[in-house]
Amino acid sequence: MAEQVQKKKPNILQKLTKFVKDIYLELKKVLWPSRKQVINNTLTVLVTCLLIGGVIWILDFALGYLYKLVFA
Repeated sequence: MAEQVQKKKPNILQKLTKFVKDIYLELKKVLWPSRKQVINNTLTVLVTCLLIGGVIWILDFALGYLYKLVFA
């Protein structure tokens, strides 16, 4: 009769070690942006937020004024 070979299940420490190694290997594959790219992207986000905030502020002011004209 053929014997079945049972593989040992890895314990929690082995699983954790494999997990950390996999994370390390994946992080080595990441293409990190340069300092110039990070600064450029940050400035783009800040300017866009300020512009959208300004548009919302102007619309709020205009609609508030219109509301006062109609209901006051």
